[in-house]
Amino acid sequence: MRDIESNQYKTVTINGIEWTAENLRTSKFADGRSIFHATNFAQWDSAYKYKIPAWAHVNFDSTMDKKYGKIYNYFVVIDKGGIAPAGWRVPAFDDYFKMLKFVKTEFDLGTQRKNYPQDVDGDFDAENLRSEKEGWNFDCGYTIYTLENTFPIDKGTNESGFSALPGGMLLNYGDSNIFLSPPNASAWWTRDRGNLLITDHEYVVLQDMENLGGYYIRLIR
Repeated sequence: MRDIESNQYKTVTINGIEWTAENLRTSKFADGRSIFHATNFAQWDSAYKYKIPAWAHVNFDSTMDKKYGKIYNYFVVIDKGGIAPAGWRVPAFDDYFKMLKFVKTEFDLGTQRKNYPQDVDGDFDAENLRSEKEGWNFDCGYTIYTLENTFPIDKGTNESGFSALPGGMLLNYGDSNIFLSPPNASAWWTRDRGNLLITDHEYVVLQDMENLGGYYIRLIR
């Protein structure tokens, strides 16, 4: 898949749906319009206040771009012009639900949406979603462990091909924002006000989400 800025992305087919296997890196919508680049929390807050589509790098560090891509606010996701090239779209909540069920990942659901069970049978671990190329930190409450050094047999298998990397995210807590920095967690927007979160290398939750944070974007077709 190629975006408007000619960035190329690997893809993977999961249950008959083609997914990008990398996070978006584009700074433009598919029609060529530029997306506002927030370089500090004040600019991020201003974009939210005035409902301006915006992107940033985790920790406002441009060196994160090549490996992890960009994080976006929800106004990018719902922009009428769209960030996805022709034929592609941002996954809905149900697209992620069906993908997780197909790859047999057990996950928690934090949703008020009707007709969703509370869990899915499978191995309680995100290893089949996590890229085998980079380890995730594991926070046991008192000590943060690096998987490769402490749990060498617990690296991601990436059997699904989703290739999740621990790129962090931007979170809002009341009147303030913080970054949850790599390599602890990662999250991806759904197009209908939700996100998929992986944290502590194994915990997976698909949840309803207010439009305050900054998360990565994948595309499907």
